[in-house]
Amino acid sequence: MSLKGFTLPNEWTEFVDSYGPLVYRCAWRILRNQHDSEDVVQEVFSFAWDSSEFAKAHNKAAWLRCVTVRRALNCLRRKKPVELGELDVAADCSRVSRVESDEFQTAVLAAISRLPEQQRVAFSLRYFEEMSNAEIAEELGITTSAVSSALHSARQTLARILAPAFKED
Repeated sequence: MSLKGFTLPNEWTEFVDSYGPLVYRCAWRILRNQHDSEDVVQEVFSFAWDSSEFAKAHNKAAWLRCVTVRRALNCLRRKKPVELGELDVAADCSRVSRVESDEFQTAVLAAISRLPEQQRVAFSLRYFEEMSNAEIAEELGITTSAVSSALHSARQTLARILAPAFKED
């Protein structure tokens, strides 16, 4: 029996074993939460199993990475956004730098989740997955200049959103 180009169950199991770490790592870089990352991995492989696009994909790893970024960002968007004004500084001085770092990272991820879709995906592929502009363009089916424009707009928007976090009292 064959489904999506895999002989069940061995080829599919080998495929998931091979690409599972890549998908999990991609989700983890965005979500920084084990449970949410595992949920995204399940969503991605379930989607891949049912997707005719996956069967046609020339580069399975790139296809999985792109879907993972979108699913992870959707997961962030479903959560209550963190407003920078809501981030409290811990009273315990020994924990302040760690708490501030975690809070800032949470704020950055929340800000990324509010970007328009093309900017979110391009930004995540560039900075979380370290893909080149040419690779992103190929993956998204857009020009490299469109990728550059999306990245520039994303950086400007993020700078504006996150500027209050850099201001000293």
